[in-house]
Amino acid sequence: MYSRRSFIKRSLVATSLIAVSGKVTKVFAAEKPVMKTNQPKRVLVTWFSQTGHTGRIGKLIAHVLASKGLEVTSGDMREISPSTAPEFDLILAGSPVHYFKPSYGASDWIKRLPSIESIPVATWVTFGNDGSNQHNAACDLLEMLEEKGGVPVAVNMFSNMNAFPPSLDGDRVLRYKHLPNEETFQKARLYAADVLKKVEENRSWEIDFLFTMYEPMKVLGMAWWTKKFMMQDHHIDENLCIRCYSCMGKCPVNAIKVDTNYIDTDRCVACMGCVNVCPTSAMKIKSFGDPVHGFTQFLRRKNITIKEPKEFS
Repeated sequence: MYSRRSFIKRSLVATSLIAVSGKVTKVFAAEKPVMKTNQPKRVLVTWFSQTGHTGRIGKLIAHVLASKGLEVTSGDMREISPSTAPEFDLILAGSPVHYFKPSYGASDWIKRLPSIESIPVATWVTFGNDGSNQHNAACDLLEMLEEKGGVPVAVNMFSNMNAFPPSLDGDRVLRYKHLPNEETFQKARLYAADVLKKVEENRSWEIDFLFTMYEPMKVLGMAWWTKKFMMQDHHIDENLCIRCYSCMGKCPVNAIKVDTNYIDTDRCVACMGCVNVCPTSAMKIKSFGDPVHGFTQFLRRKNITIKEPKEFS
């Protein structure tokens, strides 16, 4: 929770950014960074995913790279130890966009990385509907990897149907129920091939952030405001809970204890993953007094099936 002084400071910074628009490119201060190798053999493709959108793209990227003869380790960040990252010749990391920036889970995983000096790195994000600062979120993710010593290579963004529960019942969400589609998947295939080509050609990438209206919102901490004013009555209905522990598995901050029906609402980062994955609607949240329907239940109620890449269908 922000103190009053912290809030005032953030507000001043945000106000100074609102009028700014344009593009800022991060120029390398010295010579181009040297990559560990231009002939990668071992590749890590990892992601933080809750509703499956980011994981779907990650699995496809991993499939493409494996088809090119590379030894690929892939999986959700909760299954990949950060300590293993230096063993690889190339790292690709993905995250959904949460509150105009990478998810807490992806950011936390990168913070726990040891040095990945000289390893080429690339990132991707998934975002709902018309977008929510997706370019900058992908750049944020890439910059975090660069700060660990990685050599930036590329970013990309993939649109899907919005999975943010308080927004799900609107007609605007249903306009995008066809996403992801084959065009999305082809974009992911090309992205995987392009990343590999850039590494082979020793082409690093200068991170270019866009100053947009969303940047002040990042500074102000929208997750905290969501908890403060949008989310109410966050609890587990023990009569509906089947102890599948899906909510615990998806919570990036370990705020849920199913066996005792406990949710640490102070620790919660308002990612909505718990209500999204609950198969029985046992995870309860209200938004402005109305019940929130998670993504799993929403798909079921609307009879929507998310399209899979042809490689996995």
